[in-house]
Amino acid sequence: MIPNELRELFDEFLVEAREHLENLENKLLELEKDPDNPELLNAAFRSMHTLKGGAGFLGLTAIVETAHKAEDILGKLKEGKMRFYPEIGDVLLKAVDFIKEALRFYEDGESVEPDLYLIEELKSILEGKKSEVKAEGSNAESSKETTLDKLLKKYNLHHLIGKPVEEILEELVLLPPSKRPQEIVDYIDKILSGEIVEEEDTSSILPILEEEAAERMLEMIEKEITPEAQNNPPDTKKEVSQEGQTIEKSENTEIKPQEQRKAPAKKEEEERVLRIDVQKIEDLMKLVGELVLDRNRLMRVVGEITQNMQPNKYTEELESVASSIDKIVGDLQLAVMKTRMQPVKRLFQKFTRVVRDLSKVVGKEVELIIIGEDTEMDKSILEKLEEPLVHIIRNALDHGIEPPEERKILGKPRVGKIILKAYYQGDRVYIEIEDDGRGIDPQKVAQKALEKGLITKEQLEKMTEKEILQLVFIPGFSTKDQVSEISGRGVGMDAVMNT
Repeated sequence: MIPNELRELFDEFLVEAREHLENLENKLLELEKDPDNPELLNAAFRSMHTLKGGAGFLGLTAIVETAHKAEDILGKLKEGKMRFYPEIGDVLLKAVDFIKEALRFYEDGESVEPDLYLIEELKSILEGKKSEVKAEGSNAESSKETTLDKLLKKYNLHHLIGKPVEEILEELVLLPPSKRPQEIVDYIDKILSGEIVEEEDTSSILPILEEEAAERMLEMIEKEITPEAQNNPPDTKKEVSQEGQTIEKSENTEIKPQEQRKAPAKKEEEERVLRIDVQKIEDLMKLVGELVLDRNRLMRVVGEITQNMQPNKYTEELESVASSIDKIVGDLQLAVMKTRMQPVKRLFQKFTRVVRDLSKVVGKEVELIIIGEDTEMDKSILEKLEEPLVHIIRNALDHGIEPPEERKILGKPRVGKIILKAYYQGDRVYIEIEDDGRGIDPQKVAQKALEKGLITKEQLEKMTEKEILQLVFIPGFSTKDQVSEISGRGVGMDAVMNT
C-alpha cells in the first residue's frame, strides 16, 4: 500500500519507472545482438539503478529486492567481470516483467511480495560466475564473523552479509526511515569515520561517498527542496534522494547561491520535457474545437459584410483582422493536434520482445525489421493498434514463417523476417506487416472453412481468391489442426478486422 502522503510522488515515479523499464527492455534486446557494447550496458545499469533508488525511496521492497539483484548482474557486466549471454538476458527480462507487474499492483493499492524463484535465478547467475570473475584479493575475505555481520543477522538482513560497506549503506538508505535499523547505520558511520576498524578497508570508498553525498545535497537543494521544507527540516538524521543516495543534514546549514554548481547539460535537456495529463490535452482540444467553430462563423459573417457593403476603411480592417484570426486559429489547432502525436517507434519497439519470445516458444529463428519508426500518429489511435498488430505478428510468426530446417530445404535463410513498416501517404498513415514465409494458402483456407461449416460448396464456387482470403477474419476460424500456446483458437484476426 502506498501511503497517501507519498501518492503524488508515486504517480510521478510510475511514469518515470515505465520509461526506464521500456528503455531497459530495449537495451537488453539490443545486447543480445551486441553483448560487448559498453554504452548499452551503461544505459541498462543506469535505468535499473534509478528504478531501485526510486522504489527504495517509496518503500516498494519487492521491486527493490529484484532490481538490486538485477543491478548487481548489470554492474558485473558493465565492469567486464561477467560476459552477457542469452540466459542472462532471459532472467533480466523476467526481472523487468516482474517489476512491470509489481507496479500495476502497487498502482491498484495492493501489496506485492518478491518472486523468490526469480530472486534465486538472479542469485544463481551471480554465484555461478563468482568463482570465475572475482576481483583480485577476493579470496582474502575472512570467514570470521564480524560485528557488522552480527548486526545484519540481528535485523534479518542476511542478504547483505559479506557485501562491501558502501553496498550495505546503499541498501539501508533505500529502506523507509521507519524500517531502517539505526543501530547499523550508526555503526557504519563509525566505520567510515575511523572510530571502528572492521576487517574491510574503507579508506578508498570514503572520498567517493563524501563526493556523492555532496553532489546529491546540491541536486536536492537546486531541484527538490521547497520553502516549507526549508522552514521545517525533518528530525531524521538522514534523508534519501530519489536515486537512493544518503543526504547528510545539519540544523543550521546554509548553502550560498554562489556555492551551487550548474546542473549538467543532460539534466537541462531533460527538464525541457513537460509531462501533461492526457485529460488536459483533451480539454484543450475541445476549447480549440469551439474556437474553430466560432472562427468559421466569423469568417462567414465577414464575407457577407464585405459582399453587401461598399468597401471602406472599416470593412478592410475587419477583413484584415478576420484573416489574421483565421491563420492564428488554424496554427493553434495544428499545434494542439501535434501535442497528441507520438512516433510509432514507442509501439513498434514492444514487438521486438514479442517476436523474440514467441520465436523461442515455436522453435523458429525470426528477425523483426522496423521501417518508418519516426512516423507520427495520434496517441489514442496508436494505443488501439497494439492488440491487433500483436495478433498479426503472432500469426505471421506461427503460420507464415517456416521452421529453420524447412527454410534451409527451400533455399531460404534460416532466419525468417517480419517487416513492420509505417509511412505517410497524403494525409493518412499506413502500417504494413509482411514476412518472407510461406504465405496464406487459399485452398487450405477454403478447405477449413468448408470443414467448419462457415461456407457451402456453392458459395465457395462463386468466391474469388480475395474473398476466400477474407475468411480468415471470421471469428473462430483457424487453419491450425491443433491448438498451441500462441495460436489455433480462432481468435485474433476478427479483432484485427473490428479495430
